[in-house]
Amino acid sequence: MLDAGLLVEAVIQTETVDLERFEPASDFLLLRLRPVPRPAHSISLLIKCCAMEGRTIEAQVQHLVRQLETPCAFSERVLVIDSRKDGFLRQYTSGDPDLLLQATRRLLETGWVDRIVHAPCKPALIRLLNHRWFGVNSSSTHTVGGAQVASFLSGLEACTGDYVLHVDSDVIICRQDRRHDYLREMLAVMARDPLAVTLALNVAHEEDLPFTHEGPTGQWRIESRAGLVQRERLLSDRPYPNRAFNGELELSWHRSLDRAVQSGRWRSYRGGNARSCFIHPPNHFKEDADAWLLLLDRAERTRFPSAQSGCCNLQTGLEAWLTPKRFESFVFVICGRDVAPGRFWKCIRSVIQQSRQDWGAIVVDDNSRESSAGFAELLLNRWPDRFTLVRPRLRRGSLANTVLAIRHLCGNPDSVIVTLDADDALLGPSVLDRVAAEYAKGADVTVGSMLRTDKNKQYIPDFHQPRAKRGGNVWQHLRTFKKSLFDQIPNDELLLNGPYVEVAADWAFMLPIVEMARQPAYIPTPLYLYEPSDPLPDRRALRRLPEIEHLATRPARTPAFGAPAEPRPCLEPTT
Repeated sequence: MLDAGLLVEAVIQTETVDLERFEPASDFLLLRLRPVPRPAHSISLLIKCCAMEGRTIEAQVQHLVRQLETPCAFSERVLVIDSRKDGFLRQYTSGDPDLLLQATRRLLETGWVDRIVHAPCKPALIRLLNHRWFGVNSSSTHTVGGAQVASFLSGLEACTGDYVLHVDSDVIICRQDRRHDYLREMLAVMARDPLAVTLALNVAHEEDLPFTHEGPTGQWRIESRAGLVQRERLLSDRPYPNRAFNGELELSWHRSLDRAVQSGRWRSYRGGNARSCFIHPPNHFKEDADAWLLLLDRAERTRFPSAQSGCCNLQTGLEAWLTPKRFESFVFVICGRDVAPGRFWKCIRSVIQQSRQDWGAIVVDDNSRESSAGFAELLLNRWPDRFTLVRPRLRRGSLANTVLAIRHLCGNPDSVIVTLDADDALLGPSVLDRVAAEYAKGADVTVGSMLRTDKNKQYIPDFHQPRAKRGGNVWQHLRTFKKSLFDQIPNDELLLNGPYVEVAADWAFMLPIVEMARQPAYIPTPLYLYEPSDPLPDRRALRRLPEIEHLATRPARTPAFGAPAEPRPCLEPTT
């Protein structure tokens, strides 16, 4: 819709029932749209990347397009690829040109970018490029110090817009107000001053800053990581100052342009509204791709930490971005991947319909396809205060996401955690009432019970030495426990040969939780609708039993607060 010049203001869908699966469905999707005010001049988005980003480039580009292309659409989105395959400046991982090529082709096929430009590799083409820009005879694509030159210049020449918003592919974009038209403000500055050739995208600030071309120490230098360029002005005044030593360029493109600014030929501006800004992650932070890409998600949903204000480079680790935290008495932790919209809708509806209101929910979508992840976002937007949505951009696994939700996004140690798979559902509106009744009697853990759609079977938990009894059925749904118990599990007990336990995740945390509990309780009334997914792939099925056996052989944990109480007998029917 944005490509067509229309901005979606609201989405409304009629509600019905899928008669094949009896899940929520919709016959009609209604969109309320308004025309996007097109700027008087065309603007190209130029994203600069390199071979180190083969594994992450899709998430990076999607983040940039999502964050930058509102409320104004670009005339084109161009991705330029550096020619270097290894030996990068401040290298943080090995380059993988083949993986990058596959990922960028997918971005092109799915419409995230319109064109891909490859920096020139042939010496004759590089010499012509350097001669046009600097008047030097050099076939160097990078400076003596390793900074890229040819990829940006060739990308800029390939763009067709009157203006080019160029961004390094690794920058993080924060938008506090999606209605803020940051591009219109930047274009106005360029229009007022015929000497304005570049304008840096704003960095994080608590307050708005005036647009200026001078700072405390003189003319502002060119921002190379994220900024707007008046393309025709820049091209018209070539060549720019530079030299070659033994064939290698001395200056990068922006340092060369700095010389022109200092001489008075052009002006470089900075400033802007605090509602839109960029942050640059240092390369050592990107060594942990999981944390880096998870931070991209939080940047799309939360305000930057106060420590970031006034700084261009990222100032904190991931932990400072893990907000908002939930403090309700009951917190649902809902994890899933590629869950069909109707099934996810059924899950969320079963939570919303609970008669108790002292709950919040954390939903972690584990890098699903857009058809699933987009629907989850659309649905949960109805209740922004009830649900915290997290969308990791690399698949992490259910246990890793459960740890993230409970330890980092739930802030109350006394909260009762209720785990719910995104493709399952609660049975009726009184599930939380039934669970709360057990905690009112002193329980710190509850187990059971579930209604399976594939077979009629009851799992009676055995809370005494469950490891000796293949888990003692303490893994079963519905699982609830105090956050404080989960937090006492050492993290290494949730790992298996390095990563988090993948297949038998419920055994991994329920065994130690039950062992530490003072008063575990069994609820025989079915509270949970469990519909098994398709059979586990052979690889996962083969891993399940060995994982369970390994977890069962680990040393049992001791009760957290003295000897455990005797489990109460069942006082209700079990059918």
